[in-house]
Amino acid sequence: PKLLILDEPTAGVDIEIRRSMWQMMEELNAQGTTIILTTHYLEEAESLCRHIAIIDQGRIVENSDMGTFLKRLHIDHFVLDLAQPLDVLPTVHGYTLKQISPMVIEVGVPKDNDLNGLFSQLTAANIQVISMKNKSNRLEKEVYRFIRIWPQTLLPPAITTALYFLIFGKLIGDRIGTVHGTSYMNYIVPGIIIMSVITHSYANVVSSFYSTKFQRNIEELLVAPIPNWVILSGYISGGILRGVLVGSVVAFISLFFTPLHIQNWPIALTIVFLTATLFSLAGFINAILAESFDDISIIPNFVLTPLSYLGGVFYSVDMLPTIWQHISLGNPILYMVNAFRFGVIGVSDIDITLAFLMTGGFIFILALFSLILLYRGTGIKT
Repeated sequence: PKLLILDEPTAGVDIEIRRSMWQMMEELNAQGTTIILTTHYLEEAESLCRHIAIIDQGRIVENSDMGTFLKRLHIDHFVLDLAQPLDVLPTVHGYTLKQISPMVIEVGVPKDNDLNGLFSQLTAANIQVISMKNKSNRLEKEVYRFIRIWPQTLLPPAITTALYFLIFGKLIGDRIGTVHGTSYMNYIVPGIIIMSVITHSYANVVSSFYSTKFQRNIEELLVAPIPNWVILSGYISGGILRGVLVGSVVAFISLFFTPLHIQNWPIALTIVFLTATLFSLAGFINAILAESFDDISIIPNFVLTPLSYLGGVFYSVDMLPTIWQHISLGNPILYMVNAFRFGVIGVSDIDITLAFLMTGGFIFILALFSLILLYRGTGIKT
């Protein structure tokens, strides 16, 4: 055909099919077919299209060739803190300056220019910079990303845990009776809360960072003058916040089924924070090493889920035969579940000090490993 109109042809397909469809469209276009493509995938538009139009609420807000459009995007913005107040902005050739306050300016740096030229001109104008940060705030992006899609990030765990409480806590729990002197419902609530924190802190980081790799936005982070620990902190902070928010939602849902009286707030809050940190780091490492979307689902499905269910969420390890009690002690999630359970209802199967030492030790190891991977560029540099 001379004209082919495609409406999001690659939506919902896997990576292999999407790539083959891209190749087919390129071949058709090379044979003389004009293709009008609608898509939400920016990578797809950048790879295939020579002309781009952006529609917002039915109105065309951008209409230009791809080269012109990308040139306008290739500008990094930085915020500079000054040593002395600035009355008048100087003229800095090749860069755009905007004064935020007498002590703060925002600078636009084109991709073709480097920061050395900027600082040379600022020094010549007797302007001393004491600190610099990228205007793009990774934590803000992460928080905005999962709050913006709250029906996918906060609503599903609320529904799932409500079913847990109804089926396990009420229907089955009334027949089980008490565990360590407390009702079965009260016993499983802390475990379900911490299981939700684990799942969602991990999922937030692994999906976010791998999407950054897949869409090639990782290049913006690599070329920006940002230390590796700042990049890591940004992603981990987003994972921690999502894990804590989901845990709070689950705790609120539990109040409809049983009263929740926290016995030790410092222990409960600390172990939630440490658990979210640990599994955010684990998700980050998974995302760095992953080579496909399948790779980021293997660990949650075949490692995290079994360890969570076998981590004392729905039972006490004292109920198990002796050999399985010893095997369970090799499950790190068991320690976090019991530490949080101790903080909530004052009951635990393991030593609380050991739980904190193990969790803190794993955090140190995974954080160090994450920084090493970033430093080496493993999985993100070619």
